[in-house]
Amino acid sequence: MAVFLNNHQSLIYHIDKAPFVHDLVLLQDSGSNRQFWLPVLEDFGAQDSHSGRVLTCDWPVDVKVEDLASHFLRLVQTLALHNVHVVAFNDAVAVVDEIQNLQLGTFERTLLFPQGGPRGEEMVSAIRAFCGI
Repeated sequence: MAVFLNNHQSLIYHIDKAPFVHDLVLLQDSGSNRQFWLPVLEDFGAQDSHSGRVLTCDWPVDVKVEDLASHFLRLVQTLALHNVHVVAFNDAVAVVDEIQNLQLGTFERTLLFPQGGPRGEEMVSAIRAFCGI
């Protein structure tokens, strides 16, 4: 766990190794926390790592989408994420859209679930396919 501070805002995030060469951002909805991604992270952890990284974070719930997008964009830039793929659920989709408005091309590929989406093994399979593993 690490904390990113920017403009008096903090964001708790985690970086894990990945079984692919690109970086992957996993954004759950604001009502969930990093535990949402455990099936995916456990699947990735059981495979050989490559040069890619997986970024997860815990969202602050009382921040406007525009502010959160700006803050998160700064985190992505600070961590020097490259060839970034993003998976977002529910209200995190609005954050991804706003990031794309702020800086087009931040994400190489996106997989967005604006209302619900797969869970458990179906989510793992969908993200594996999205990541090409």
